[in-house]
Amino acid sequence: MLNQLLVAIYIRVSTKLQEDKYSLSAQLHDLTKYAESQGWIIVDTFKDVDSGAKFDKKGLHALLDCVEDGLVDVVLVVDQDRLSRLDTVDWELLKDVLRDNKVKIAEPGSMVDLDNEDQEFMSDLKNLIAKRERRSIKRRTGRGLRQYTREGKLWGRQPDEYNYDKKDETVSVNNEFAWVIAYIDKMFLEDGYGVGAIAHHLNSFSKTPNGRPWHANTIYTKLISKVYHGVFERTFSNGETIAVKDAYPVLRSRETYERILHRISTNSEQFNRYRNYNHPLAQLNIKCGVCGRKIALQQGQVDKFGKHKWYLGHGIRLAEPCPINPRYNALQIVRPLTKAVKDILLSEDTAKMYLDIDFVETDKLIELENKVNVLQKSIADNNQKLDKLLDLYIEGKRSKEKLDEKSNVIELENGELNQRLKETLKKLELIKTEQYSYEIIIDNLTYIEEHLASIHKLEEEYNDQDKEELFGSLFESAILFPNNNELILKLHTSKNLPLEAKIKIDEVVLEYEEQLLISQKARYDATQELLNSLPEPIPFMELKRLTGLNAQTLREDEKRFGTYSNLKLGKGSPERKAQQVKSIKKLLAKDPSISSQAIAKELGMAQNTVLKYFKEFDLREGRNYKNK
Repeated sequence: MLNQLLVAIYIRVSTKLQEDKYSLSAQLHDLTKYAESQGWIIVDTFKDVDSGAKFDKKGLHALLDCVEDGLVDVVLVVDQDRLSRLDTVDWELLKDVLRDNKVKIAEPGSMVDLDNEDQEFMSDLKNLIAKRERRSIKRRTGRGLRQYTREGKLWGRQPDEYNYDKKDETVSVNNEFAWVIAYIDKMFLEDGYGVGAIAHHLNSFSKTPNGRPWHANTIYTKLISKVYHGVFERTFSNGETIAVKDAYPVLRSRETYERILHRISTNSEQFNRYRNYNHPLAQLNIKCGVCGRKIALQQGQVDKFGKHKWYLGHGIRLAEPCPINPRYNALQIVRPLTKAVKDILLSEDTAKMYLDIDFVETDKLIELENKVNVLQKSIADNNQKLDKLLDLYIEGKRSKEKLDEKSNVIELENGELNQRLKETLKKLELIKTEQYSYEIIIDNLTYIEEHLASIHKLEEEYNDQDKEELFGSLFESAILFPNNNELILKLHTSKNLPLEAKIKIDEVVLEYEEQLLISQKARYDATQELLNSLPEPIPFMELKRLTGLNAQTLREDEKRFGTYSNLKLGKGSPERKAQQVKSIKKLLAKDPSISSQAIAKELGMAQNTVLKYFKEFDLREGRNYKNK
């Protein structure tokens, strides 16, 4: 009889979204419904957000503890691969725990009894297939992207000097910006300018295509790029580099490129600081939520850890200063943004922390409908303002210049309002037709497959170039709200789905905090090592002299990492006080009639201190504390 079996539900999603799109909530819903239909009693639910190939998972270990406590008859999963894609040794260990406790593995519609050899064989076969499928998926995705590149198909952010038509997959020269390559080459090779001097010269009459100042790093990157003599090149996670010739129209000859590399190599020390420069936020177009103007990435001085500080803020020459004028260390945004990308691609449950995708409640629909009404009213009000301005101009109460100035501001605002209205209406329509699910959103995020290698690296150590490429591909633009330390990012989607992610900016630079803690611990360890090397304990003041550190620094380090050993206790310290009271009690236990004067002499203490402790700790109950 299956009825009244005690069942533990186990649900899991992998960190690799491309392998697993069946969310935790969906698994739990289906398994709960199935267990109830069988009349089973659900004892507990266990979950993991991790790879099925790993045995060391918190949820899985908790499940096995429950099994070994004899609380479970059946482990229920949507598919056995949720429970395991383990190697042979770990799979056998898991089976042993289940078999020893007479626990079966169930999927909706089937049950495996591990005491039955035929059923166990089928279960082993499933585990083997799941492992092979996992490896196959990784190979296929990597192989597919490599083949996509070999075929000369472009992906990722394209250089500003070219236009790329995604529909026709064709590349053409962007004449508005292409001139800069020949200009840089001439200044570098013929005029003998360095990269810093070239950047300074360009800034005297132009800006970069994204409106930022030219930097030496930007010039260096353009000088060493193979793109401008037609080569599209990518290095993949398996170490393979694929280069496609003639992928771009030529803006620089191969001979010129070789001359550039030769000059750089003969002056390698001069150019070392510009090598491999990338910043994760370099491609992110950010506006200020207070004044609406651009938030730029700016390079600061080298910090005490040997790295350049990067900041986000307005330019220093604003005609009308921003009321708040926000300024953030870039690390305050990079860390939470990196975590957000991982969480969005991880599962529906973790994505909900950033994406507004939970539309089950009617209140959400009402909220969006109200937003539509507000936007429509704002647009109508602006149109009325335009009509009034025109009337004032006709009546001669406004000049043509004032009319144009005010009209431009209102029309610009209306453009943004109309765009937001369009996106809100589309979102509302998609929700009502149930086309706004997590799976649909993820399927429509552009460049996901193209940047699969970078996304997988989010689970490991990955460099700033990976981050820059990935962030630039996933996010179309962003608005920074300094009042509440939030960043709202608009995501690139293939079908123009209106999708925004909201992240909370770190209030402090955690990387610096961690580095600071490391340096403080090193200082504490060095101090303790000095104390350990001494033949006998020394007073605190002597420690100050030997280390050259002030008292506050030494005391703060003690609070963080523990009391120093081999250090004489200070006269007023609680530890010394406790030690002295303990010694007095020992002497009183030996001779209850011993005088305070004798105790003071024995312990090297002041007699008044002994008397004070007698009174404070009632060491001689009911006695007058006179010298004896």
